[in-house]
Amino acid sequence: SETSKTEGTALVSLGYSLGGDKLVEIDGSYDLYAGSGGHLRLGYDQIYQNGSGYRIALGLQYNLIYDSGGNTTFSDVYLQLAYQYRANQIVYGIGAVLHEGAKLEEDSTFEYDAANGLFVYLEDVGSSNLAGWGLSYTALEIEEKDSSSSDDASRVEIYYNWRF
Repeated sequence: SETSKTEGTALVSLGYSLGGDKLVEIDGSYDLYAGSGGHLRLGYDQIYQNGSGYRIALGLQYNLIYDSGGNTTFSDVYLQLAYQYRANQIVYGIGAVLHEGAKLEEDSTFEYDAANGLFVYLEDVGSSNLAGWGLSYTALEIEEKDSSSSDDASRVEIYYNWRF
């Protein structure tokens, strides 16, 4: 039938994002922003013969900055759940992202509450299912634990997928 399953694929993504509010200003180095950093995702794609499908992916955002006072890191683990549609070699997706709670480590540790956001993406899978470039936008607000202070962690990410 039109909606019968096609074979699902495992997915590995590597990317880098920019954006969000400045969390730490570091003299003589790059400043640290809530939406910036490297990304690694492991996931599963399922697209049916009619072109629509879903994606579920577990990701890690990590940013490390070296400075004379020591290392500053920002890390966050998240889960993405998305509806996607494939039209020829282009995949369009929209979904929800669930963040476990970010952690900023400088001279001391700052933890953030769990947060939810939305994301959209566009990928060029080329003429095969093996790999492809992607571009995504995530809208996300994070709040420091035991505080009403919040930071914008929205970001634009460019990434590369490998499908197995």
